[in-house]
Amino acid sequence: MSGSGSPQSQDDYMATYDRLRAPSSEAQARHIAFTASHNAYASGDRALAHTLSQRGKQHGNNMKAYNAQAKNFIFDINNANLPDDTVDLHGLYVDEAMDVLRWRIQDIWNEGLWVIVGRGSHSAGGARLGPAVQRFCREVGVQAGEGMMEGRLYLY
Repeated sequence: MSGSGSPQSQDDYMATYDRLRAPSSEAQARHIAFTASHNAYASGDRALAHTLSQRGKQHGNNMKAYNAQAKNFIFDINNANLPDDTVDLHGLYVDEAMDVLRWRIQDIWNEGLWVIVGRGSHSAGGARLGPAVQRFCREVGVQAGEGMMEGRLYLY
């Protein structure tokens, strides 16, 4: 994916993870701007509505940038010492994990790929990645066999 550097300790990792995965202020600012834009438009102030809409879009772009940095950071750290036939999707959002699988689809078709998805014990409501990977496989015609260990799948 991208080289974002390695943290020196678990504390550094968690601090970087939290910093990159905490664009909630951007989400809140985006929501506020779009709501204000809607209200301005409804009251007839189209110039203000446009300005606020642009501000909301900028906050949305900032969120996307934070998430892209986080995705690359998490992916690089989790996969730094894995063999080429294995990819670890832990810590990625489902849509980010699907991006990784699309990026590695040729490897899946040619050689197969072990995909570490975890058991879902840290996700509210249970596993999300495993079921999403299985849906992805059905959609693209890839077989998904359970691995010997829980929390990983072999795609071929």
